[in-house]
Amino acid sequence: EEFKKLDEKITANKWFLPLVWVSKMIGRGVEDGHILAPTAGILMKEVGTIRQNLQSLLSYDWISVPLVYTQTVTLATYFYFFAALFGAQWVIPDNDNAYEKIYKTPAGETSKLDMIFPF
Repeated sequence: EEFKKLDEKITANKWFLPLVWVSKMIGRGVEDGHILAPTAGILMKEVGTIRQNLQSLLSYDWISVPLVYTQTVTLATYFYFFAALFGAQWVIPDNDNAYEKIYKTPAGETSKLDMIFPF
């Protein structure tokens, strides 16, 4: 309900409001004597750490990824695909001696056919 009331009044980001409420509760706890001052200092330090981490997370949203990065990744993917496609091609030697030297298997008609249709 608190957020709905604030939405009518404020249009800015309200991600930090629960942290403000927590710090007010810690302050009231110190005033009422429920929380000791050193403990309140440690709690406020932790709330500050949480706020800092949330702020850094929010700053990632403000940095837009330029179109150049998307194009670079696309081109790198295409280049890798074509390099893998050409790299996976079989070499067909001219004679049986060269075939045995490259593939280290005896050259026969069935093994040559296997290199062309490898299934």
